[in-house]
Amino acid sequence: MDLKKLNNTQLLKIKKQVFNKILLDVISIGITIGIFVYGMVSGGFNLIYFLSLLIGFLIFKNSKNDNDLYKEIKKEIRSRNL
Repeated sequence: MDLKKLNNTQLLKIKKQVFNKILLDVISIGITIGIFVYGMVSGGFNLIYFLSLLIGFLIFKNSKNDNDLYKEIKKEIRSRNL
C-alpha cells in the first residue's frame, strides 16, 4: 500500500481501521490465553484448551503485519505534521 498517494482523511481513516483491528487482535489473544489458563487450572490438559492457545498464536502471528502497517502510517502522519 502506497501511503504517500493517500490524502489526509484517507490516511487517518486507514489508521483508525488498522488500530481497531490491532485492538481486536489483542483482545482475542487475551481471551484465548484466558481460556487456556482456565482449562489448565480447572481440568488439566485438554485438546480444546490447547487449540485455543494455538488459535491465539495464529492471531498473534498474523497481527505482526498490522503492527508494521500501523508504524508506517504513524511515520507518514508525522511526516505530514497531522
